[in-house]
This record gives sequence, structure tokens and C-alpha cells, in this order.
Amino acid sequence: MLTNSEKNELTLEIGSNDFLFYWMLDKYDELTSNKNFSGISKSMLLQIKNNQNEKDTFLILRAVYRNEAVAGICIAIHGSSATYLIGWNGELGRKLRANHFLLWNSIIQLKQMGYLSFDLGGIDQEKTPGIAEFKLGMNGDKYDLSGEFWKL
Repeated sequence: MLTNSEKNELTLEIGSNDFLFYWMLDKYDELTSNKNFSGISKSMLLQIKNNQNEKDTFLILRAVYRNEAVAGICIAIHGSSATYLIGWNGELGRKLRANHFLLWNSIIQLKQMGYLSFDLGGIDQEKTPGIAEFKLGMNGDKYDLSGEFWKL
């Protein structure tokens, strides 16, 4: 699958600037509305951004095909680690397997920048089989969390 994405003439944009962050936030907001799901909230992402220091930041990677942004991901940088937070894949991005392209390139970039670990997030083989296949194919350390709980 990664080989297919690399053959698709995708180019990579990467940065931590406001333009890329707000572009990603808009695309994520559009995705959560269209797909009717709730992930990390827009307000939480904005609070994190507004309270970041020089070392802890967001890294945005965007896949571009023929001058059109087709997919993007947002990664939180913290200490010597990074965590995948949100992503967006347009229809063309899905056809071009742009998410695989972005995840692979994020691993390369993070390694070059000296980060020691990258948490790709949860694996859901039912709802997102393609992403699950990619994550499992990375052969990373799998672990289970106890879940989220609310005190009543």
C-alpha cells in the first residue's frame, strides 16, 4: 500500500505555522461534521495550541496532488515523543492513499528531528481497516488502555 502511495505524484508540505494549523483544523471540523463523529474537540486543540511552549508544538503534514491539498495530519510534539492527533483525507486523498504517504513521511521526519517515539493512536480494524493495516504493518509495540471514564 505504501508503494502505491509513493507512485502517485504526491508532494509533502510540513510545518508548524498558523496557516497549516488552521487549514488542518478546518478540514477536521468538516470531517467530524460530515461523518457525524466526535473526536478530540476543536476547542481542546485550540487550547493546546495556545498553551504550547517552544519545544512542544503541533507538526502538520499535508499531501498535495497537482497543487491540491488532498490529505493532512496533525501530530503533537511533546518532550522526546510525538503523538498522532487528527487527520483528514479527501476523496482524492483516499484514492491516492495519501494517509499512508503522510504517516510514513511523518515517521521519517520525526526520526530525522531526533524524536524517540511516535504513538500512532488506536487501531480499529472494523471502522478503519486501511489505517489499521498500516499501523499493524509498522510492527510497533501494541498496548491496551483501560478506557475513558467519567465520574458521576
